[in-house]
Amino acid sequence: MRKSKKFKILCAALMLVLTFAGLGSAEDPPLLENPDLSGRWIVHMRNSLGVKSCNFDIEQENDRLRGKILIYGADPTDLDGRFEGENGLLLWGVYKEPRTGATSQLEYKGTYEGEAGQEVLKGECEYFGKRYDFTAKRKKKKKRS
Repeated sequence: MRKSKKFKILCAALMLVLTFAGLGSAEDPPLLENPDLSGRWIVHMRNSLGVKSCNFDIEQENDRLRGKILIYGADPTDLDGRFEGENGLLLWGVYKEPRTGATSQLEYKGTYEGEAGQEVLKGECEYFGKRYDFTAKRKKKKKRS
């Protein structure tokens, strides 16, 4: 008789914990999925000294971001990246100067926001040894007539 009373108390406590934790309720929000960021992006970087720009060609496979950083007048640089936390992302690459072999770390850390297909990337970056705030938007496809 004693065991059944302990069992009932244990079951009641477990139900109470599950109720407060919200486990198993039909109202649980679905897990957030990362958006598809594949495509060409125009990146604008700004600091107190000036403005720079480049392009990203992103190919996304599951949650892994890869592609190229396209810098005007330079060879394409490999791009790697990943999602971090809720709405966060980290993109990076290493630019290698063809003539001297000198390397420069390129790193973009920020967030994404907006509707699917209309996302905007915002954050801070390290671009050829200088810090910038950056904003990136998808390049719109030209309509052919």
